[in-house]
Amino acid sequence: MTQPQTQPQQTKKTKVKASDIFATIDEALAVANLPQEDYARIAKYEEDAAVLRSTDPGHNYQALCPRCGSPLQQATSISGSTSTDWLECSNSVCNTYVDTYRPMPHQAAVHKDSHRIIGNFGSYGTGKTKTSEKEIEKHIFLTPDANILLGANITSQYEQTLLRDFEKSFPIDFLEGRSQQKGYLDFINGARLMLRPFDDPDKLRSNNYSLVVMLEASEINADAFHQLKTRLRNTAATYTNNSTTWDWRKLICESNPDSGKHIKSCPSINIPLIHLKA
Repeated sequence: MTQPQTQPQQTKKTKVKASDIFATIDEALAVANLPQEDYARIAKYEEDAAVLRSTDPGHNYQALCPRCGSPLQQATSISGSTSTDWLECSNSVCNTYVDTYRPMPHQAAVHKDSHRIIGNFGSYGTGKTKTSEKEIEKHIFLTPDANILLGANITSQYEQTLLRDFEKSFPIDFLEGRSQQKGYLDFINGARLMLRPFDDPDKLRSNNYSLVVMLEASEINADAFHQLKTRLRNTAATYTNNSTTWDWRKLICESNPDSGKHIKSCPSINIPLIHLKA
């Protein structure tokens, strides 16, 4: 099969100010003008996110960019290491990034839930932290100028878990800057991820948020929880067209459930998300 012509390679990546930098896989395929039979090849990723396997046993195919057809390569994460989830196009002017994360049914249930307050409960190894991490990534892409709060009762509970995993996954090209002292990361579409301990509810009064993620929620003081509910006032996560308003502000409470509890599953989302940097 003949692949679309790639653009000439450039040594310096184009600087793009991105706000709407996301698209569905169908839209990406349409841009790339690839035949429908390539859909399965693009969507079926190996665990190492480096190659695609065809339906013919014993044959490996390198992952190809759904936009221009160039080979995909592993992206560099915020931590400076190879990203655990993301691939990027090797064509320096294409600016296409592919998230190879494939949620399990119970993770998909959280991603598809439209309630304002969501409980993300699961024992060790169930992927609840990865779910919350991807909710943060999704919110960044959907919400220019978002104000996201990630926290727990003590700092180490988020620094050594979700934040560490996020920094090993999310591409550094989407990062605008960060402050270790003030505890925030800024992204190229104006979104900000703030990092705070929740041990003192009075310290949570000064900001309005579009997304709040509470880790180890069972250990957080009830006053902090009620305070954070009132701080979901950032309208960056809303959109009004004529008389219809969409509102995707959320508070996610992540914790381990009591013994014998479980989460009802729903049909899986079985395609990767594709994000295009203009």
